[in-house]
Amino acid sequence: ILRAGARAPDATELVAVSKSGSRKARIFDVFRPFIHTVLIFPARNDLAEIPSIIDVLNKYERGLVSSIVILQKGSSVTANDGVAPNLILRDDEGYAHDAYGVAAGEARIVIVRPDGFVGALVKGTEGVKKYFSMILN
Repeated sequence: ILRAGARAPDATELVAVSKSGSRKARIFDVFRPFIHTVLIFPARNDLAEIPSIIDVLNKYERGLVSSIVILQKGSSVTANDGVAPNLILRDDEGYAHDAYGVAAGEARIVIVRPDGFVGALVKGTEGVKKYFSMILN
């Protein structure tokens, strides 16, 4: 069971989706040692809350936080759908969802610290705000 303080797991066979096409990716490729990475696992095709989460993250100083949306297999969401995270990944094999304990149809936000450890597992914008208010103020 993934908990805050645990080493963030890797996941391979992800597909990075962009306006210019797609390419293979893995979770460890998106982590940076000086940026908090917010992994947003939306419920299947439910993008309603993503723009508000991205708005909250955009209020922090540029270069401190990166937002990654990780979609379930079969998601019809593309990079052209008005979602504006730093990166959209599609988890066709389910490796990321399994590694991060996200059940089918469940939404979850995992905040990974710059050192590669899980800082928090939260739900919604209020959880994101609370976490960052404690560490960035």
